[in-house]
Amino acid sequence: MAGVIHVQPQPGRGGVAEGSGPALAGPVSKRYQSPHAHPYWYSYYPKWDKFLCEGTESFLVLGCGDLPLAFAAPYAVVQQNLSVLNRSANGHRQMNVVETGRGYALLLPGRAGTLQLISFLIDLNTGG
Repeated sequence: MAGVIHVQPQPGRGGVAEGSGPALAGPVSKRYQSPHAHPYWYSYYPKWDKFLCEGTESFLVLGCGDLPLAFAAPYAVVQQNLSVLNRSANGHRQMNVVETGRGYALLLPGRAGTLQLISFLIDLNTGG
């Protein structure tokens, strides 16, 4: 992700970059400490998918509430992996980020695998 995207909030729509049309959805998860839980858990709603699909350059930014980092995955990457995520009874997808020996990864239950997130890392202390 090159440069800075300046976001202007719009009620009911999340954030839309000023003027150019990039879109960001940015859920933040607290860290779950239970030994039976994944450290970070997110919902991904159908309305977010529609919103990101309409952007000219769109990112799902997953925040970790206890860490100075986030992961900005391009919408194309999100879209390629939606079908292998768990789906809740009300239709949203469930995302789990876990720590691995190589950093952090998104669980892909339908593939019995993971998507490494290191290439999407944003250091919130430095902004890059």
